[in-house]
Formats: sequence, C-alpha cells, structure tokens
Amino acid sequence: MSTSEIDHLDVAIEHATRADSSSVVDDVSKHYLRIEAGRGDTVVIRGNKEGLIYLGLSILRLAKKDAGAHLHFDEANLVDECDRPLVIAKCLAEWEE
Repeated sequence: MSTSEIDHLDVAIEHATRADSSSVVDDVSKHYLRIEAGRGDTVVIRGNKEGLIYLGLSILRLAKKDAGAHLHFDEANLVDECDRPLVIAKCLAEWEE
C-alpha cells in the first residue's frame, strides 16, 4: 500500500470510529447484527445502522493488517443472532504476491 492509500484508510477509520462512538450509551450497545442462512449457499447480513457501521469499521481496520489477518463474526463476537458464523479474511490478490 502506498503512503497516500494508508493515509486515506486512516481517515476513513477515524470517521467510522466517530460514527460508531455514538452506538454505546450508558454502557449499553445499540449495535444489532444478524447473520443468517439465505437461499442456497447465500449468507445474509442484516443490521441496524449502528451494527452496520460497526461491521464497516471492523472491515476497515482489517484492511490495515497483514495478509492472513481475519475476523470472526458469530454470537460470541458482537453478532446478536447467527445461523452461520462468518469469517472475513485479508489476503493478497494474485498480482500482489
């Protein structure tokens, strides 16, 4: 990643962090995420505004990490309901290897 890409990513994370900061009031989270089995092999992610902001922020933070880093989304990790656990992983594209 070039320096300018990292700077833009940092700015995006900063803005998303600010948006997410209003999601907890009096130590109570307003985040809501549900991962469910859709038709066939599809996975559906449903969430309220706060939950989707958190998901986006988590993915932005993952983008800054090295290839191989990953996130688990299931009922043990800020997902309210989960039919299918979800793992999001960072990898290199074929042309980056």
